[in-house]
Amino acid sequence: MDFISNSEENIKIRHIILEELIFQHMERERDIVTSSPLERYQRVLARSPQLFQEIPKNTLPPN
Repeated sequence: MDFISNSEENIKIRHIILEELIFQHMERERDIVTSSPLERYQRVLARSPQLFQEIPKNTLPPN
């Protein structure tokens, strides 16, 4: 932790990283409580399309 607190720039970077991690966590929680599996799928697809690049198309639901 000394490295982080050694400079103002490192503190800012840490803050930005933590904000992004918290936002991603909140998005995942939101997906979990979304009622429809199709809605969850659509949100994940919109947020992370690269996730589906390696999954065979015949195993994915239609858009």
